[in-house]
Amino acid sequence: MAELRNLVILSSYLDWDEWLMQIKSRARQRNVWGYIDPDVDNPPISTPPKEPELNISVDDNQAKLKLDFEWKRYVMADRKYEETEKNLNLIADLIQTTVAPAIYFAVRAKTVREQLVQLKKDHDPTDASRGETIRTNYERLQTAPRGTDLDKWVYEWRKQKELIQRQRPELTEANVTLDFIRAVRQLDSGWALHWSTKIRTENPSFHTVTQDLLEHVRMLYPAGQIPSAAAFSTPQAPTLGGNTPDGKPHGQSKGGKPKC
Repeated sequence: MAELRNLVILSSYLDWDEWLMQIKSRARQRNVWGYIDPDVDNPPISTPPKEPELNISVDDNQAKLKLDFEWKRYVMADRKYEETEKNLNLIADLIQTTVAPAIYFAVRAKTVREQLVQLKKDHDPTDASRGETIRTNYERLQTAPRGTDLDKWVYEWRKQKELIQRQRPELTEANVTLDFIRAVRQLDSGWALHWSTKIRTENPSFHTVTQDLLEHVRMLYPAGQIPSAAAFSTPQAPTLGGNTPDGKPHGQSKGGKPKC
């Protein structure tokens, strides 16, 4: 069960790279990646070996020796074939386990390789047909989240950063980081101002800035109780900067005195 929790689930094109790497790693461990690589046009096919023919006479010793050799070779080949089929079935099970049901049941392919080819066609973010989708999703993220878990929002930012930069090489890490800070400004202007100023003199990585936001929020809420971003706009909830909607520090009354 612990192993299953650590698996990457393919639920959209955002997961494709990590998910395929997971499948590729397992398949290589079991020596079957060459059979299922979706980027190879004519991969080898696992086929059962043919049994040697038993058409020799009783007194033909030389033929018997040859048959004995051929039979041993056949047994070894058959064992290898059975092992390959077993490992291919294990990869097939892994695919079924790690692909979201709505995606998996839309796959009409039979063999493992055919499944990977179709999944790649439908979910590989480098496919030109998904360019507009990636741009649209990146623009959507530049609006503060509403009704979305903050951790998931940051995770999607991290994934979209990789995809949008792959599609638009001129978009530097600093550009994407500034876009992220501007989006957070709608939730916490104080945090955003701090990083907007800091980024002018320093060169923090995108991961550093996003991680700081998560840690900043966790300081305001008990572990495991981080609210959804929508909660930041509710009358009772503090903002990301720790202030209530009236501008007073969290835990302070409108009269300026701390609450008991």
